This record gives sequence, structure tokens and C-alpha cells, in this order.
Amino acid sequence: MSTRTPFAVSRYEHDGKHRHIYYLPRDVFDTLETAHPTYLVGSRGTGKTTLLKALSWNERMQNPSLRQQISGQPFEMRYIGLYLRMPEYQLSVFEKWMQPHSDNLYAIYLALFVDLAWLELLAEAISELAVEGVISLVPAIEHDGVDRIVDTYPQFFHSLRRTKQRATLRSLSRYLRDIRRSLVHHAFNDASPAGVLTSLGITQIGEFGRSVALELGSMCDSGLGPNEQGWHFKPCLDESETLNVNQQRILNSIVRLSAWPVFPVVSYVGLPHDITETVIPNLTLQKADRHLRLLDQMEPPAFRDLAEGVSNVRVRHLLGDQSAECDLATILGTLDVNLLLQTLLSSTSSAAVVDLLTDARRMKKHPFFASRQGETERPDPIYQAYLIRKLQIALPKPDSPQWVSRAQDSAELRKRSVAAYLSICTEYGFQPLYGSAEMVLQLSDKCMRDFLLQMQEIFFEVDKPLLEFLSTNVNLQVQNAALTRASRQKLESIPRSEVRIPTETAPLVEGLGRVTAIVQTTSPSGEHLRSSERGTFEVQVPTQGGLATPSEILRLIRDAAEAGFLKTEEIDGTTWRFRVHTSLAAAFGFSYRGAYYPIPITLSDLDRLRRSKTNEDLDLCVEELGKRLSGRFDETLPLFEWRP
Repeated sequence: MSTRTPFAVSRYEHDGKHRHIYYLPRDVFDTLETAHPTYLVGSRGTGKTTLLKALSWNERMQNPSLRQQISGQPFEMRYIGLYLRMPEYQLSVFEKWMQPHSDNLYAIYLALFVDLAWLELLAEAISELAVEGVISLVPAIEHDGVDRIVDTYPQFFHSLRRTKQRATLRSLSRYLRDIRRSLVHHAFNDASPAGVLTSLGITQIGEFGRSVALELGSMCDSGLGPNEQGWHFKPCLDESETLNVNQQRILNSIVRLSAWPVFPVVSYVGLPHDITETVIPNLTLQKADRHLRLLDQMEPPAFRDLAEGVSNVRVRHLLGDQSAECDLATILGTLDVNLLLQTLLSSTSSAAVVDLLTDARRMKKHPFFASRQGETERPDPIYQAYLIRKLQIALPKPDSPQWVSRAQDSAELRKRSVAAYLSICTEYGFQPLYGSAEMVLQLSDKCMRDFLLQMQEIFFEVDKPLLEFLSTNVNLQVQNAALTRASRQKLESIPRSEVRIPTETAPLVEGLGRVTAIVQTTSPSGEHLRSSERGTFEVQVPTQGGLATPSEILRLIRDAAEAGFLKTEEIDGTTWRFRVHTSLAAAFGFSYRGAYYPIPITLSDLDRLRRSKTNEDLDLCVEELGKRLSGRFDETLPLFEWRP
């Protein structure tokens, strides 16, 4: 096995002494670099931490891969990024302590704690950047600026004021760290929050951070000309999903009140409970107040660019060759469903299969399937022959009025190609084959971690040196073996994943995956071929007083989605819509594109799946649920539905 893999997967935090290799999707990163607050939302493995770290001042100074991505000009836009990983601050320590007190008091206290965390890093950063000559800062201006900060909050800095030597940015940083730790100490010792804030002279949410940042910004700008752009600061708050709902509202309030020179960048693994509500009466966080980038909604061409971009920088780093290319189309080939079927069906002498292939060869001669001028020769229309046979479609003749709709009719058939492919596999007893660049990208479900896992399994399966691998057109059967293994490995990883209750999440995900395969391949009279790729589960949530009532089942769904096993498509009022992550398609045999058409499911169905304790329990539940849902169609449309 070739071990020099460019597709190794590890969390950014686990890179250790090894320098992280960067690729920055410009569209997303350009948004993060603007002087505007931003919320960055994406499930695990979509690259949020890498993007936030790429804003961090010390990473920009020290990492050669990052400097190459930003053209060697790390501070051209004059901002200082400050990376904070929110779980490390354990803000839950304040929750019980602050419960008896007002929401406003809690908000002021928590906002102060957050301000202290990033200001501590900022003071240290400015000092270091001044030493490195990035910021022009003479000692006199540094001392005067710190003195003004200390004089603005004499109660807060009373210990620092008593020192004989004038305070520096480094001593300010240490003092802020000590105050932050003392706030935690007060919480553990059940001190009076109101008394603590009064003693520090803090009365408003985020007041301290805004005030100190203005002074630090003025200090940084002291060496600039009158027409030069000033410095601004980006506290990058990663993994903010670890905050509870109340803390998220406080964070919204901090973002809403932010102003030059501070523009927070906040990452979440999923959309927050409420992305607009603050703790300040009649003040909400609106679109104009912050950018919102949803990584899970990246368009397919953008994700392909990202996947190939990440692969290229890794390949070039490993080979030491900046001209090396990881071209997915070269390695994996392009997708053609009929070629997949030809590969699959040619290995059998079954009379039924031979009959279908004969039908397809004969149908290829029909004018409807004739290649147009300039087109390459097409393979036999196997899936089209299957659809036409199953749905009893009458193909238009050249002299008929319907002939003018030939192109639209062909498009409608192509829309059902995957449904036909999966149904042929089911009917004739084959496991679907998975392979091609398009399939790998769609199986990744816009998650870089899943893409890398799949490519690594393909790389290991090929077992060639990297340079040779890059020019290899990988056999379809080899791709399928690797992709199926990657999919099963992910399914088996649920007990070791970050889900809260793996013993319930595992049967829930497996059950939904198996049901998805059933509803995409079977129906009483072939209706699934008309509304293909069903499997977006739609559940109605009970309400109390007009508000949706959360339940443990819905928390499991959200949890599994954040961990990358499910995908929440839409939450609309009292209706939740979700599907199984496409990285699990090869493990269950459903569409590499996931699911499009909705099917209703109940909370009772989901509850039964998650409570399945044995394989027999799960088998029975899947069988009954699959049978019921595969026969559930609200309407049956003709295939060429636009025709009068």
C-alpha cells in the first residue's frame, strides 16, 4: 500500500507540529476578509476552522502555505485576526451562577468575558506585529495609549495603575488574562455578579471591548498617513454551537452592537436556534448587520473547484512540484449511467438482462435516440429502454406534433436516469456501482472531509505511487470497492463520533438509509420512476400555543446532521425536512445525488427506529416502514408532463 497520501484527514487542531496546508476558496474567503461581521455556518468537515485560522495574525505570519495563498501579503488589508475556540472557555460555568439574576446582568458579564478573551490576544498581537515591523508603533505612543485605556477604567485597572513602570501592551495582555480568570473564580465562589461588575465599572453589553478596541486601533494607526486605511480587528469565534440558546442570543447582541474597528467572525456547525434575536429589547440582528455564509449550500461547480484546489495544494506539497495536477476527470472519469449499466450487466447471461440489452440496442436505431451532428457516439440507451418499457411510454415519430419536444423529452428521461439505474440493479439482483468524478463529488455532499476520505480509499485501493496515481484512469470496479468501503466506514464510525447518543443515532441513521434505498427503487406500479429519488423525510412537529415543540427525536436529527450523517434540507415552521447524507449512499445502495422528493414520516416512526435494540427489531421496522412509504404517492404525473 502506498502510504504517501495527499488525502489524509485530520482536524486542524490535530495537525500538531506539522504546518497546515491551505487552500482558500476565494468567494468565501473574500467575504470573511471584509470589514463586516460574518456568520460562517457549515456541518463538520466543511473547512470552517481552516478558514478562521487563515484570518489569524500569527498563522498568516508563520505558515508558508497560507502566505502563498494570500500572495505573500498577509497584512495588506490591515486587519488582525484573533482565533478563539469557544469550547476552551467553558462558558457553562456562568450558567448556574447567573440563574437567579437578570438576563441583562448575565449578558453584560458574559460579553465582558468574551471581550477579555480576544482583547488579551489582540494586545499581544499588536505588540508582536510592532516588533516585526508590520505596525509602526513607537514606545511613547504605546505607553500613552495603554495609559489612556487604564485611565478610562480606573476601577478595572486599579492594580495596573499602582505599578511604578508604565504599562505596555504585553503587561496589558497579562492583566486582561488575569481579570478573565478572576471572573471564572467569582463564578465558582458564588460572588455577587452585580458587585463584580460595579467594582469593574462596566454597565453595558460589549462596552469594554468597543472602548478598548478604539484606543488600540488608534495606536495601530499612529504610523499611517492621513489617507491610508486604518487597522481593524476580527475576533474569530469558532465552534459557537457549544453555546446554549441564551448565550447565542448574547453573542448576537455583541455582533449587533459591534462597530469599527471590531468585526466578529462567528462559526456554527448549523444555523443557530435564532440568528436574529438579541437580549436587547426591540433590537434584532438583521441581514445588514452581518454576512451569512452557508457552506452546505455551496453550488456544485464551487465545490468542485474547492475539492480540486485542496487536492492540488496537497499534491504539490507532497511531491515538491508546483506543476502537479490532481484532475478528477482524468483519474475518475466522467459519469455515464448507461456505461455504468453496460459494465454491470455485461457480466451476466440472465435471459431478462439479455432481453433488456437487446431492447436497448434496437432502440438506439430509433430516430429519437439518433446522435445529433457533432455529438460523439452514445452508448446503448439502456436506462431509457427500461423506463420506456416500465412506464409504457410512446416515443414520438419525426412527423408527429410531439417531435418538436424531443429535446425536452430527452431531458425528462435523463432526470429519471438514476431512478432507472437503481431500479434495474434491484430488479436484476445487482449492487449499484459507484464511480466517476461527478459521483465522488456528489457523494461528498459538499463536505471536504468526506471527499478526502473517499479519495484516500481510492488511492489506497489503486496502490500506486502518487505521481503514477495522478495519471491513472481508475477502473470503475476499483472505485466502487473504495467508495463502498469509505461509506461503510463512515456508518460504522457513529459510536466514535461526536453525536450525543450513538446507541440511538446509529439505528436511526441506518434505518433511514435502508428506507431511502427502498423508496427509491420500489413502488406498486413504478410510480417511483416518475417522481424519482424520493427520500427527503418530512415530519410534522407538535405545537404548544402555536410554537413548535422540540423533542429528543428532533435533537437526535439535528445532532446527526451536525455530525454529517443526516442533512437537514429545510425547517419551515412546524415541518422538518431532512435526508440521509449522500456519503452513506454506497453503504445502502441509494442515489449518489441523495434525495429530492419528499415523503411523510411521523415522530412515531422515527422513535421506533431509534429504539431498535436488535437487528431483528430494526429489520422489521425498516420492512414495514419501507413498504408503507414506497406505496405513498400524492399524485402520479405523466412522464412528459408539460405536454397538453
